[in-house]
Amino acid sequence: MNYWKNLPFLLWMIQSLRHIVGDGKYIDKAKTKGMTSSEQKLIAVAENKWTDKLLKHFKIDVIVEGQENIPKGPILVVANHQSYADIPVIIRAMNGKQIGFIARDNLGNIPLFGKWILRIRSLLLHRDDPRSAVKTFKDGEIMLREGFSLAVFPEGTRHQDGVMGEFKKGSLRVARQAGVPILPVTIHNSYKAFEAQGYIKPTTIRVCIHPQMITAKKTKDEVSLIREQVEQEIHDTLEEYNQAYPDR
Repeated sequence: MNYWKNLPFLLWMIQSLRHIVGDGKYIDKAKTKGMTSSEQKLIAVAENKWTDKLLKHFKIDVIVEGQENIPKGPILVVANHQSYADIPVIIRAMNGKQIGFIARDNLGNIPLFGKWILRIRSLLLHRDDPRSAVKTFKDGEIMLREGFSLAVFPEGTRHQDGVMGEFKKGSLRVARQAGVPILPVTIHNSYKAFEAQGYIKPTTIRVCIHPQMITAKKTKDEVSLIREQVEQEIHDTLEEYNQAYPDR
C-alpha cells in the first residue's frame, strides 16, 4: 500500500464519516423504538449519501444491469468479492434499498467506519472462531426475519485478479433459515479501483444483478443446489465481462 498516495483518501474518509455519523442519532432512535421501517429508510438514506459522495469524489463509475430484478422485502445479496470497494458498489447497485453486510471482523477496528458499518445493520464474522461464526449467522437469520437485507461474499476473501474463488459451503444457508430470496450479483473490475495498484484511482466497475432465487420451503439439498447454481451464474457472467471488457 502506498500510504502517501492514500493520504487524501484517508482524510476524505474521516471527514465524510464524521459528517454522516450525524445521521446515526436518528437511526439509533428508530431502532430503540422498534420502528423497523423507519430505521430501514434512514439507513438507506445515510449509506447512499455516503456512497454517492465517495464514488463521485474519486471518479468511480458504477454501471449496473438488472436493477429490475431487485425484489421488495428482505433479501440476501450474494456476490463475488474483489475489493474493499465492493461495499459501496453493492450499496449503489441496490438502488436505494437498505443493505447491511456480513463482513470480516477487522472492519470493526477501523475508526468511525467500524461504528458506521454496524449501524447500517451489518454483522462482523470471526472466521477463525467457529462458535462465533455460528452466532453471527444466527443473528443474520434474525435480522433477515425482521425485514433487514444483508449481503455476503461467500468466497470469504478478496480475489484481486479478476478470477473468482470457490464459494464456502453453508454461506447461503441463512437465507433458507430466514425464508428470504437470494439475489446473485456479479461484480467486475472493482479490484482495479484500489487493490491492483495499492491506491485508489478512477475506475469503471460493472455490476450484474441476476434474477432472485427463492429459498423458502426448500430442503437443505435443494439449497445446496441453489448455491451451486448461484456460484456458476456469477462465475460465468464474470468470465463474460472479463472477455468483453479486458482493459476496463
